[in-house]
Amino acid sequence: MPGRISVAPQTDREFTETERTTLDVGVQRRARLRVAEDTRLLHDTAINTLLAIANGVAGTISTDEIRQQCARDVALLRALTERSADGLDARASLHEVFGFLSLPIRRTGLDDEHLDRVTGQLSPATVRALVACAREAITNAAKHSGSNDVEVGYHHEGGQLSLIVKDDGIGFDRATATGYGLANSIFARAADHAITVDLRTAPREGTAIVLRVPIAPSDAAVVLGSGDPLVWRASAATVGAVIVAVVAGLGRIWTRILNTDSRRGRQSALPRQRRSVARVTYRQADAQPSHARWREAGLDAAIRLLADIADGHLDPRSASVRDACRREEMYLRQLARISPELLNLGRAVVAALSETRTRDVSLSVNLGALDTPNPAVAIEIGRAILMAVRNSPRRSSLVVTVFPVRDGMQLTVIGPRPSTDPLSGFTQSPHVVDCSRRRLSGTATLAQIIFRSTSERLDDSVR
Repeated sequence: MPGRISVAPQTDREFTETERTTLDVGVQRRARLRVAEDTRLLHDTAINTLLAIANGVAGTISTDEIRQQCARDVALLRALTERSADGLDARASLHEVFGFLSLPIRRTGLDDEHLDRVTGQLSPATVRALVACAREAITNAAKHSGSNDVEVGYHHEGGQLSLIVKDDGIGFDRATATGYGLANSIFARAADHAITVDLRTAPREGTAIVLRVPIAPSDAAVVLGSGDPLVWRASAATVGAVIVAVVAGLGRIWTRILNTDSRRGRQSALPRQRRSVARVTYRQADAQPSHARWREAGLDAAIRLLADIADGHLDPRSASVRDACRREEMYLRQLARISPELLNLGRAVVAALSETRTRDVSLSVNLGALDTPNPAVAIEIGRAILMAVRNSPRRSSLVVTVFPVRDGMQLTVIGPRPSTDPLSGFTQSPHVVDCSRRRLSGTATLAQIIFRSTSERLDDSVR
């Protein structure tokens, strides 16, 4: 017995370390999925709305519809910067598909009552993904199909919900189809939420996009999937019973540990109990990098512009308003180009992009899709870019590239000399391997800094 008791602390430490590592990886994965979904949301709402106004949609759609759309976009942008992930999910409703401006919609399939019952059987994230995919399909039809309207239908049969968006426009050749909307806002989003997509189109034969998702067999199901980190559908009484059962079972679990050899001790059920508790904090932790990114992205200007249009203070038909929408759309589109894989670098670069607005500096950023695993290195890279922006003359241009090299990550900044002058000071940073600067043609200067990119564990606050 003493020998078996001595095994328990070591077993517990090993399990704790394994669980912590697994949770770290899970939190990062969920954070990337959240950033990816938020980026699609930004593209599908504010970016598309601002572009539509800039291109003169006010001449074809009523001002009231435009104001309603702007109000919806304002609510979503504020949710990105101010609220938890649940604040966005709580807004999801399958009825929202029929309220978007673009083309007149012919509704078919389920009535309101049946649609509400189906909504209750889907997770909020799945509903939100369905609505967003449909919205992008409708927007694409308005932009490219040449159709006068679009048909949207919900159908429930064979344990599946189908959402069909169909137009009778010009169609297209799938082999030559390109663009952010179809690949990212529909196919990639659907894949993240276990939604199947069937695209039916051909030149001169219209387009139909069919989205299918299985309906949960029971409202008491616990869903642990790609769409939600943890969704409890149990009643309060059921949750209470689960808590009582867990507490009552702790004594039995500890007895098992004391009465098994080291091999079986390592297969104890105790870590599974701990992981269940960890997943509760996991839902909160995965949203933090995403919302920090959008808080620092300078979305306030877009929110104010859209809110002023929604409230009637600005006329979307005005040339000055259309020009403001065009500038805002270009800035947001640049934000959307930053890969969701760049949890550390992305947040650092977003802060520098935001600074360009007040400095009136043009910043072109090339980041690729490989992040640095060390948050401290990302902060240093972001600080260097920010210093270059702040030292650039008004109306000047900067070109920034970050890419992996053998020793870590290399930052290259090309711009007028004042921009690159302070970067030589980074030679004293413990994260810097090498730093150099040289003059190019004219007044342009190139600065290069190579940062170490050693792996570093997530901060305990994220765990």
